[in-house]
Amino acid sequence: MRFLGVALGPPVFAILQGFSHKTLFLTVTSISVGAALLALFFIKPPKPREDQNGLFEKLDW
Repeated sequence: MRFLGVALGPPVFAILQGFSHKTLFLTVTSISVGAALLALFFIKPPKPREDQNGLFEKLDW
């Protein structure tokens, strides 16, 4: 996956820049927003185990 981004990224950006800077900006922005939304909805933090207390309960103040 990383190789594809490195290999295809510069030519794709050059082609998009040939249309207009607005097209390049809107394309990159829409891809970024899409990736952020996918991460927001599909990456879930692990649920704490029942034997695991909070940080402040472990500290001996």
